Amino acid sequence: MTLNQKSRRRRYKTLRYEHLENRLLLAADIGLYQNPLDSVDVNNDALTSPVDALHIINKLNGTGLDSLKISAFYDTSGDGILAPGDALAVINDLNYPELSDDRFSDKIEIAADYLETNHDLIDQQLITFSEQIIGLNEKFQTVEDTIRAQLDLFLQFSIENTPALNTQLEKLEVAYHASEEFYYQEFADFDFGAVQQHLDPDSDPSVQEADSGFEFDPSVEYSEEVFEEIVEELDELDDEYEIPDYSGEYDGYDSYIDTYDPNTTELNDYVLEQVTPDDYEQWVLDGGDFGDMLDDLDEDVFVGDVDIDDYVTDTFGDPAVAVNYMQSLIDHGFVGELFYADLSAIGGETTGSGIELSDGSMLEIELHNDPLLVSLAEELDGQKVLIDGHITTVTAIEIPERSVLNVVALVGEQTIRDVSASLTTMSDPFMTQTALMLNELADRVRDA
Repeated sequence: MTLNQKSRRRRYKTLRYEHLENRLLLAADIGLYQNPLDSVDVNNDALTSPVDALHIINKLNGTGLDSLKISAFYDTSGDGILAPGDALAVINDLNYPELSDDRFSDKIEIAADYLETNHDLIDQQLITFSEQIIGLNEKFQTVEDTIRAQLDLFLQFSIENTPALNTQLEKLEVAYHASEEFYYQEFADFDFGAVQQHLDPDSDPSVQEADSGFEFDPSVEYSEEVFEEIVEELDELDDEYEIPDYSGEYDGYDSYIDTYDPNTTELNDYVLEQVTPDDYEQWVLDGGDFGDMLDDLDEDVFVGDVDIDDYVTDTFGDPAVAVNYMQSLIDHGFVGELFYADLSAIGGETTGSGIELSDGSMLEIELHNDPLLVSLAEELDGQKVLIDGHITTVTAIEIPERSVLNVVALVGEQTIRDVSASLTTMSDPFMTQTALMLNELADRVRDA
């Protein structure tokens, strides 16, 4: 990490907070999210600089980045509203860096960078411990770089499908927090006592000085006394740090932790596998909508307004994987009988609408007052339908936790069958196979 990165906060020229018009923008309007790696790193470049505040100010003034994509992590406060206070949080972080809490990993990184820089000066009997610290830091930095790269991709996604975006960002948040937990568990296994005994045979490990926080100054010249100071401060850090409990905050967090086996898989490989969207998820995150696709097939391709090859290429990218995309779309759908009610229970702890799945279970649905989805729900109430969306866990008072399906697309059996029938008359191989797959899907909906 260079000196202008987070744990080495660069002293930029003090910024003045000038009056901004009291504008408030809601998350649903602009795709508003907070950076899980660093709340004030608006553009996700691993730095905190005046540019981060400028992004927010420009957005408030209506001159921000691409409004059709996420573009930046504007919500530094995490309250779902873009306001002048979000820019102020960046400015305060720049002007008063000493008030910001460095992460646990930042402190390890300071020690690791120092030890790596002075590697040739370290006594051979201390090299093993030094390399353990350096290696652990490199492992975590690799994981953080992977997550940051995925966040860069996230910023390029369309703002169209909020449920899919929320699901993807939660994957990245879980991966980061779980990695921190794995990171600390490995750090806690280090034998600080043995190293301290080697450095000072007369020391009594049962006697501990009062914790003063991690205060090591990496600018000092190396000596064995400095090495001893690093070990002591890392030992204190081990004693005072408590792993945050995220099991109640994220559905599936414990499963994520339990599934990872360090004996068979590198942590970075595991994280990459967990956070990389599959073909279908990528399509949805880029703004794809199953219902819109059916409309396009029926209204544009079938009547000849759009060339088939052009449509397949524009929609799916590589025509060779178009059928696989279609199968993924079909496999992700929820099928069952829709019940729609324009009401909420006291406290708003139910949307009043849901779908009865083929196994008899009920799943609550959220339409987010989307006019098209509401209109379709009214029309299809009591009928067998396909719903495309993402399940999230909602917390409240009367019902502490409940699963809700955030709807992206809602399609009735007859619509699917009609599109299938239209495509059957076309001679194109892709359209013929798509028609068969859609007909199979319509049968699934009918039999649900």
